[in-house]
Amino acid sequence: MFLLYEYDIFWAFLLISSIIPILAFLISGVLAPIRKGPEKLS
Repeated sequence: MFLLYEYDIFWAFLLISSIIPILAFLISGVLAPIRKGPEKLS
């Protein structure tokens, strides 16, 4: 059971480390048009 527990932690860490860049990319993709919008208007 302990080995399975460590294995689950490893996969959870792997998933989190792969999800963080995707979330950062999506957030930057959402914020970029908001930042560019006022610049184009002004």
